[in-house]
Amino acid sequence: MKTLFALVTILVSITTSLRAGILAGPITNAENNHVYFLLTLSRWGPAEVEAVSLGGHLATINDTNENQFVFTNFSRIAGPNGILWIGLTDADVEGTFRWTSGEASTYRNWAGTEPNNANGGEDRVGIWPSGPGAGFWNDFTPPTTGFGVVEIIPGVATQVNVLTAVEIAWPTQTTNRYQIQWSSSLNTNSWLNLADPIQGTGSTNYYLDSTRGADKKFYRVLTIQP
Repeated sequence: MKTLFALVTILVSITTSLRAGILAGPITNAENNHVYFLLTLSRWGPAEVEAVSLGGHLATINDTNENQFVFTNFSRIAGPNGILWIGLTDADVEGTFRWTSGEASTYRNWAGTEPNNANGGEDRVGIWPSGPGAGFWNDFTPPTTGFGVVEIIPGVATQVNVLTAVEIAWPTQTTNRYQIQWSSSLNTNSWLNLADPIQGTGSTNYYLDSTRGADKKFYRVLTIQP
C-alpha cells in the first residue's frame, strides 16, 4: 500500500510550561551532607529549571548508597507510578549521558536493556518507581512527566548549563505516524529527518530538540498515513 505524506501545522516554543514546585524536603543525606527536595509533577526540563532556581540541579547519583537514599526517601511520596527525575541526559549527543550539574560521576544503575532510546527521542533519565525495575533507571521522552529530585550542595554555587532547545508540539491521530524534519532555510527543498517517525497518541505529541551544533531554524511535521 502506498504511503501518503501530508504537512501538518506545528507549534515551536521554548520549554517553560508545566513549572514544578516543591512537594517535599529539605532532606539531608548524612553521608554527603547534601540537601534534597522533591518537586511536584512536571516534565524533566521544567524540573531542572526549578532545581537551578533553588540553587542546585536535578540529582547527580554517585553510588549505590545515594541512589538508595533518593529512592527510599522520595518514591513513597511520588507513589507507585511516580517517576523520579535525576539530572542525567543525552540530549546534546545521543548515547553520551552527562549530568546537568557538570559532575563526572560514572555510576549508572540502568534497568535491564536500558537505555534503549526506544522511539528515537528518549533523552531524559528517571528512576522507575515500582515493579521489577523499581530503583533502576530508564531513559524517557521529553513529554513524560515525573517528580524531580533536586540536590543542593551547601556552600557551592550552582553551575548553570544552558541547553538550547525548542519544543515541537502537534495534534496527532493513533492511526498515523509522524516524521519531524528540519531545515536551515525556507528557500530550499532540502529538509532533513529529525530522529525516527513517531507514532500518534490521539492527543498532542511533543518532541524536544536540542539545536546545539546545527543551524536549525525551521521545522515541519509530515503525516505518514497507512
